[in-house]
Amino acid sequence: MGNKKQRKSVRFAVGFLNLLFPVRDIARIVVTAPKPLIMTLRRAREVFHQQAKEQADLSWAEALAASGSTEAALARRYRRSQWLWRAVMCGSLLLSLVLLTLVIGSWTTLSAFEVLRAVSFLFVLISLTLLGFVKAMEATFRRWQLMSHRVSITEKGTFRDFTAENAWIRQTMGF
Repeated sequence: MGNKKQRKSVRFAVGFLNLLFPVRDIARIVVTAPKPLIMTLRRAREVFHQQAKEQADLSWAEALAASGSTEAALARRYRRSQWLWRAVMCGSLLLSLVLLTLVIGSWTTLSAFEVLRAVSFLFVLISLTLLGFVKAMEATFRRWQLMSHRVSITEKGTFRDFTAENAWIRQTMGF
């Protein structure tokens, strides 16, 4: 009788743990998910490289014609995008600094759960700051290409050329 009770309690404990940590479901996901994910990444890489090859061969005039916009419209769009992403970057950076200051200032009065929530939100804000920086850098690079009339490798209009010729961090930050 004790053995039957023990087996029942073990089954109950395993069932309870499966509710909290669905081990079988996670194991199935771990086993089945990588193959489709790898195939999707492989296809995306092929499409990206194909598009990059097609775009790399365009001259300035061809790229402008392929965009379907005028030079002034593109300049306006990239300027607007640059300022928007700079605002996102600076705003989220400011919020993250304020949150960090508040957490450090009230460290002793916060519970561990509250600190964990604040730190996780801080990571979200820092990620948003980095996203804003990258998108502002992209807009800065596109504006540089637009102003210098260079887009291809032969015209020296690549990102490497942009970083070599400019103070790209200062330009991206707006200083």
